[in-house]
Amino acid sequence: MLAPLVLPFQITIAVFAVLWCLGAITLRTPKRIVWLSIAAVILFIPSCTGIMAVVDSQRYGRFDYADASDIPNDGNIELPVKAADITLYRNGAGHYAKFTIDTQSLQSWIEERRSLRLDLNQHHDDDE
Repeated sequence: MLAPLVLPFQITIAVFAVLWCLGAITLRTPKRIVWLSIAAVILFIPSCTGIMAVVDSQRYGRFDYADASDIPNDGNIELPVKAADITLYRNGAGHYAKFTIDTQSLQSWIEERRSLRLDLNQHHDDDE
């Protein structure tokens, strides 16, 4: 549930650590280092939110592909090989896609997937 927050958190921690070290080296007085530390604590959440907005704009949203071979292989997206005109929507909870495919190809792809997990597909209705 908190997985989308991990990358922005790690980036923010790394950036703040580098900036704090550079500031501590250049400022050299304890009073300025204390103010630098306080500013880092106060600005942490707004900075993390800003970094998250930038990262999420690249990894989430709507993506259009001509066919299934154009989709980057990340191991999470499985579509029929014959799918075309694919519109993929990614969000923090996963993804969903709209695509064009003939009925026979879709039914055979579904049957292939069902054969991989017989324990979950014992009582399915072929009409659905």
